[in-house]
Parts: sequence; C-alpha cells; structure tokens
Amino acid sequence: MDEEDTDRYSLLSRRGILTGASAGALALLIDSFAWTNVATAASTVKWVKPLKGPINYTQDWEGNGNFPYSPDGRHRALDMIRPQQVDSPVYSMAAGKVVQSGWYASYMGYCATVKHADDYYTLYAHLKNAPIVDEGETVAAGQRIGTMGGTGGYPVHLHLEMYKGGTSRHTPSPGGHRIDPEPIVRAAPFPGETPQLIGEEMPSYAERVYDATQAVPAGSWGWVRLNAENHVSLFSGGLVLATASFTIDNLAVGDVVKFRFVKYNESTGNMLSLGPVEVVGTTGSTFGQLAAVIDLGTDRRLRLQMMSDVAAGVTLTGIDLRGLKWSS
Repeated sequence: MDEEDTDRYSLLSRRGILTGASAGALALLIDSFAWTNVATAASTVKWVKPLKGPINYTQDWEGNGNFPYSPDGRHRALDMIRPQQVDSPVYSMAAGKVVQSGWYASYMGYCATVKHADDYYTLYAHLKNAPIVDEGETVAAGQRIGTMGGTGGYPVHLHLEMYKGGTSRHTPSPGGHRIDPEPIVRAAPFPGETPQLIGEEMPSYAERVYDATQAVPAGSWGWVRLNAENHVSLFSGGLVLATASFTIDNLAVGDVVKFRFVKYNESTGNMLSLGPVEVVGTTGSTFGQLAAVIDLGTDRRLRLQMMSDVAAGVTLTGIDLRGLKWSS
C-alpha cells in the first residue's frame, strides 16, 4: 500500500474494522469519491437499544412482503426478539415526547411513537398491552414504555420503525425520510447504560459472522455470489467502510481464489465491481481480508463474490462481515 492507503488502513484499524490483516492477503479498495467526503457532523440524539439483551434480529429493512405501511412493499423496519424471554420490557431509545399511544391499526396492534430531538421519531409496534406512557408525556432514554407482544395477529416480537421529519410514518415531510434502524440499534448501548450519540451523520457499526461452509467453485473461472449475501442493512445505501474476512480450507499452496465487492442495484440488476483481491494458498488454512470504502448511493446493496479454478474439495469455512456506515 502507498502512504495514502496506509493512512486509510490506520483509520479502519482504529475503528476496529480491520482485524488480523497481517495474517493474510489484504486489499484496500477506494471507491470513486473524495475520501474527505466521509461525514463527521455531530447529532444531538443519544440512543439506547429498545430491549435488554440478548437480542435476536429476525427481519431487517429489506424484508420482502406485502407491508401495508410501506410504499415499496419492503419491511422498512427492524424486527427483534429476546430468546426465551416472556413479557420483555420495551424502552424508549432516546429522550423525547410521546406523540402516539394506544391501538394503532389492525396490522400494528398496540403502538407507541416518540418524537426525539432533531425531528427523529421511533415507533414501537405489536406491544402486548396499551403502552404505559400517555400521549404528550415526556420520556427519558431507556424509560420503559410498554411490554413486547404480538398484538395485530403476529408472534411475539418488537417491530421498530424510525423516521425523520413530518408527522406521518407513511409520508414524512419534505426533507424527511424513513431510516433503517439496524445500524443504530446494533451500535447503541443497552437500556440502563449511558446513551450514546449515534446519528445518521455519524458512523454506525454492524457485523455479521457467517460460519456455514460453502464449496469454492472448481474447474471454471466465473464469479459466484457467496451464500453469505450481505443482508446486514448497514450495507444498503449510504457511504460504507466495509471488510470481509474469510478462511479457506484445503487450498493448495500457490492456488488462487479471487474475491470482490459488487455494488448491486436490485431494481435494474446492474452491478459495479471493486477489486478483485487474490488469495493465494498457504500451508494449512488460508486467511484473506478484503476492505473497501464504498459509496452505495441510495439504490445499491453491497455483495461479495468469489471466483477460482481450483481442484474440488476447497471450502470456504468462515466469513466475517463488518463495517461503518454514514448516511447517503
């Protein structure tokens, strides 16, 4: 890497995004935008998670379905549960004022909506009973507002929506927009801990570890989409610093497997690739890491692909996806 790339590598390392790169191949790819465009503006909202741990995330922003509140049919929210927990409290993610409390609609059940600073809103749906806070009441970050449930005809879970601007979750006012909650929820501390600044203008962190195995394609050069398709909503739209770390078993010394990131438009099928990086076989398991600074704009999702011409029996045994995201 040249001096400039070394500085960028140091930034990612300090952020905890690059780990163990000295153990194997590393490619740092810079997308076609000015590095100085990475936003650092502050936000006044301090967040906590809406549930205590442990938390399982069951449906993300991109979920497909006939969602009556979503103009494009996608989920545009985050669903989560607390495994084997009954009657789990739901907490306001930030200080604010309750602007809606009670039965919302047949498909949402009991809901509470809180307006926060900077014109942010959070909505907590499918509560077990009517919220324990009233419309007009001021709440603190981490204050209990209800109990997780399944009203509206769903299994027990919390359906969380976030948006900015306006008074309608369907059509935020000019300049407003719906927000993917996952990066903020994952980065926020738990209720009872000190709320943290995690705004759209500040980098949010997410990771997804994929442990299942996948055979490396043998005998033919051609790009193959990894089973670890990046369903972390962090990697859909916006400005991203992302890494993919992977472990390969049975790769002969000197054999090569190539990896690359792809910016994929789900509507048109158009793909723009970054890379690739070549991972060359070593004795024992082979480790590689691909890092990229990528502008996904408003309509692209990050994918990871591999290509090889190796003998049968080579296996990808682990992928660790993580990154930082700034808003578009």
